[in-house]
Amino acid sequence: MVGVLPALGAALGFAVFQVVNARALTRIDVYRGTRVLLVMGTLALGTITVVTEGITLWTAAPARALVMSATAGMLHYFLGWTFLGLAQQRIGAARAGALLGAVPLFGALLAWGFLGEPLVTLQVVGLVVVVAGVAIIATGNRKGAVR
Repeated sequence: MVGVLPALGAALGFAVFQVVNARALTRIDVYRGTRVLLVMGTLALGTITVVTEGITLWTAAPARALVMSATAGMLHYFLGWTFLGLAQQRIGAARAGALLGAVPLFGALLAWGFLGEPLVTLQVVGLVVVVAGVAIIATGNRKGAVR
């Protein structure tokens, strides 16, 4: 249960973000929105790190770790959030959010291919069920949808 509660908190936070971001993107373009998110996130997390852990974490970190972390952040934010924002504008926050349910599939396949992490049969079954659910939500008929 220790890991489940933070994961549920992250899911709730992400759901709130979906709604707020979709609303913000009605007033600004996606690329500006992504830049704002990137700058705000960097400043907020940097400040929280310095306040809670001190500056030593930054100064003692190997350069390679900082470069890899920055690269991961840029990929995540620039590609992930930009494409998410474009999807929210085109198909709405609810459907774009549902499509994010495919993230475990991509994560598991990339971990298997690049990190050599095994996929057991039960995990594959779970991934298939998740992707099927995502497909049903994303392609489902919008008639009779709750408004």
